[in-house]
Amino acid sequence: MVRYPKEFLDSVIARAKEASPNECRGVISGVRTRRGIEVVALHEFESAPIEDDDLGQGPESSGGLLLKTCHQQRLMDRLEAAGTPVVCIFKSSVGAMNDLEGEDDAWMALRDGVPAYPGVEYLQLNLEKRGSPSARAFSWNGKAFVGRDLKLGGK
Repeated sequence: MVRYPKEFLDSVIARAKEASPNECRGVISGVRTRRGIEVVALHEFESAPIEDDDLGQGPESSGGLLLKTCHQQRLMDRLEAAGTPVVCIFKSSVGAMNDLEGEDDAWMALRDGVPAYPGVEYLQLNLEKRGSPSARAFSWNGKAFVGRDLKLGGK
């Protein structure tokens, strides 16, 4: 389980609010310690606006943006080589967060019924129009992704 300090979650939420109404997506790098998995840094995925003639459909499209998957994989490889691998994939949204929802999330999380990135959590931030932001972290239990609510006060 990844430990998300309050200050870190605050900075992720602030960045997601800046990106709103578009989704903010990226990865969180970290290290394993005796206390658990500690976060090190936030890394946003590069994206480009979808043009009218772009297909813009499928697992890499979201909120009017097309994620540049080649940049995404290079970033993940670079973090692994530096000794601070990806421990979490995150995205922000406006709306309910009950599961890893939608085609984009299922594509990112599972390949042929197994985790695409073993040992990596998925963090969803809900930037509700009314009320306070909320966050859920999803981890694989061997059969399915199970979510847990995060206190936005940190640990």
